[in-house]
Amino acid sequence: MYLSIMPETLQLRTGESVKLKLYGMTMDNSELLLAPNKVKWEIYGDEGAATITEDGMLTARKTGEIVINAKYTVSSDKVYEDAIIINLLPQEENTGSGDNSGGGNNGSTGGNNRRYNNEGDNKESKGTGASLRRNMKFKANEEINLPGQIRIRFTGEEEVQNGYFEVYEIEDLMKYRQLSGKKDFVSNIFDISIPEGYKLKSPVELTIYFNKNKVKDFKRLAIYVYNEKTGLWDLVGGIVDEVQGTITVRLSHFSKYAVMENSQLIIMTDLDNHWAKDAVYRLVDKGIVNGIVNGIKYADGDYRYEPEKPVARAEFSKMLALASGYEFENNNVDLSNFADDKEILAWIRSYLKYCNEKGWINGKAVYMKPNDTITRAEAGVMVSIALGFTASNKNIKAPFADKKEIPEWAAVYIDELVNKKLMKGLPDGTFRPNEVMNCSDVVSLIDNYIRMQNDSY
Repeated sequence: MYLSIMPETLQLRTGESVKLKLYGMTMDNSELLLAPNKVKWEIYGDEGAATITEDGMLTARKTGEIVINAKYTVSSDKVYEDAIIINLLPQEENTGSGDNSGGGNNGSTGGNNRRYNNEGDNKESKGTGASLRRNMKFKANEEINLPGQIRIRFTGEEEVQNGYFEVYEIEDLMKYRQLSGKKDFVSNIFDISIPEGYKLKSPVELTIYFNKNKVKDFKRLAIYVYNEKTGLWDLVGGIVDEVQGTITVRLSHFSKYAVMENSQLIIMTDLDNHWAKDAVYRLVDKGIVNGIVNGIKYADGDYRYEPEKPVARAEFSKMLALASGYEFENNNVDLSNFADDKEILAWIRSYLKYCNEKGWINGKAVYMKPNDTITRAEAGVMVSIALGFTASNKNIKAPFADKKEIPEWAAVYIDELVNKKLMKGLPDGTFRPNEVMNCSDVVSLIDNYIRMQNDSY
């Protein structure tokens, strides 16, 4: 049998730790984690340079070079071994100008194919299993790879003086299973944190390995994030690699993440490679977009979302109301202040009333016009008012070629919408305020609205 110590750590700095595990290779070249109680860890080399616990937690104490040997005992006459050489380096000084936020727990990433943690910082409350702890100092495209578990890549430089990046693997899923609804865990949970108060300057790429043997339908897989406010798991999305057994997403902050399969998720076949796919399913997961109602079932049995279909003022109002936490009350609401009151259908009346009372939507002259399509300018203003943006100078700073075409009532919000990354211009450098929004445009805007409200994903 072929054995391998993982991660394949070549160096550690003093004070850093890494949880080592011993894997065996199966006949089909899969990696199998060997029972820890049958593994004996030994250190050879410079005396006192490092220590290792019975469960494989290695901590560098001083500079030097060591050999780590792992013995796996099957029986008295069957003992297998593997060994690695590790260089122990001086502790790296923090010389950058990053935010001095101190240590903490809130979310981030980075690395060099290493996994670290300090014995004293191995928090039982966050779970058991492999842990990582290292200085919060990462270069662009630097990567941490925990084989068969998780991979994190920074797309830009990140640094916090005297701060730490930490990962805790939570193997006991029972605490969280009751909060997952009808979804099934197909990976462990990874709690990723960075110094409190620090915000990542660039997106990070998170890849989680999942158990392919537990998956029934790869199309129903997604990475989910644990919402600390609601106690529920929110869908993030991700690109699935069925061969490698991984799923990858880009994140702007850190929390607890896991791969789950939602057997009840309605798959819409026209979203397979669409840019708004993850946003659509995030809103489906929250009940803002209903897959059965908004998705159209065709004669062939497939559901299709029709992402290029124009969106009406009524539809957008309902989505914005639901995204703001509004719960449907009844259809019998008074909209008699609008001349077209009798033409407004029952299913939308309550949502229009809510948005109108909030000041998010007004009529056109004396008409509500719920079936008129919504423009980029109208949708942008509704979201701005819902978020409490203050109307600013009508002289737009953003370099849109058609800024003179943006009406004054919308122009006062455009810069903040763009700066907060809620909306952006078109590829030709225009904003096109009067262009009708389609389903994918609206889903993206509402998704960003929720993101800003909750600082999520």
